[in-house]
Amino acid sequence: MDGLFWKNHMAVCLLLMTAFTCLSLSMPRHQGDLFGKELCIKTTKYLRLAGWILLLLALCFSVGNMGWSFGITAYIGHTSLAAGMVFVALIVESRIKARRNGRVKELV
Repeated sequence: MDGLFWKNHMAVCLLLMTAFTCLSLSMPRHQGDLFGKELCIKTTKYLRLAGWILLLLALCFSVGNMGWSFGITAYIGHTSLAAGMVFVALIVESRIKARRNGRVKELV
């Protein structure tokens, strides 16, 4: 397994994490949690569009560099990993913010 193998996987994973970040930021709930207010409709639409374009770009990159069978399999795996990482990042961010505001007690 050469360096290019890992670079392809890292590139797909980074594209997908960026895509899911854009898609999560296009949701009013996450906008309120992160920014304290909802973003304007135009920004929300651009974030949603960017997320979908990045998902498709990651699929094309994955299939183009790894072939159809392995590329789609890797894409599905990376999609699960990236979505989980963005999900965990949103949870951690909300817990840090809640702890900073004194709303969460330490677990014993």
